[in-house]
Amino acid sequence: MVRLEGAIDDEIDHYQNLRCIGALEACSRLLSLPQCARMPAVEPLAVHLPQEQVVFFPEGGERRVVADLWNQRTQPTEFFAYNSQNPGTGVKYDSFPEQFVWSKVHRMCSPRRVKNGTIGRIYTVHPSSGDRFYLRMLLHHEFCEGKFHFLIIFHQVLFLLISGKKSFEDMKIVNGVSCDSYQMVCSHLGLLADETEWNKVLEESCAVLTSPKFRQFFVTLLVFCEIPHPISL
Repeated sequence: MVRLEGAIDDEIDHYQNLRCIGALEACSRLLSLPQCARMPAVEPLAVHLPQEQVVFFPEGGERRVVADLWNQRTQPTEFFAYNSQNPGTGVKYDSFPEQFVWSKVHRMCSPRRVKNGTIGRIYTVHPSSGDRFYLRMLLHHEFCEGKFHFLIIFHQVLFLLISGKKSFEDMKIVNGVSCDSYQMVCSHLGLLADETEWNKVLEESCAVLTSPKFRQFFVTLLVFCEIPHPISL
């Protein structure tokens, strides 16, 4: 490309002069057709522990926000409230936006009038976040949805209704047993690996590492490897 001395080097002008527009792109621009689209719509879903939701407030308005019940309604709490009022509907948390619309202004869910295939995506949580990571794992599992079970006893069909989870505390109950944490719930449901592999790692490293190195290696496992039950090692 020939450049004149003293001319301004405009990169945008160079791009427009050198670009090549094909017949398809030229036709779509002449007809004012959309160049891109996102289909279906994606609704982000929050995940938080009880009373640990994210709230926004102006400077000096901390007390009002804490006392305001309006700010305590979040997407997870609305999902639990729906399960309380509609047991056995079989709706999981990640598929909740397919039927309901979350209003950020009114902080409430309303039935979706137009079913346009909206999908939900729960925010990513790092494994080091503790129980919040395991709560996200449970919200993806069928454990949190209500459903009907069919039982055949003496040639009779019985309907067994299992309601969806109604609160954060209800998420900690597995087969009538209350767990202390969501990590224990995931362990009871078989969503976590056991400590067998970690025991083998420690047995092998014990034969080749000195005592200071072995202790350092053990601390590294506890800090970075997210062992389900470190006390049992």
